Amino acid sequence: MKNLRIAWLLTSAFYYWHPPLTELAKLFPETTAFVAN
Repeated sequence: MKNLRIAWLLTSAFYYWHPPLTELAKLFPETTAFVAN
């Protein structure tokens, strides 16, 4: 699982997800989050 990739598709209320995703991005710098409008 060296090249494990996870996709996040979040609702438009992204501000709820910002704190946990900020911490996740510190652990995994190549993190990308996609937000739906």
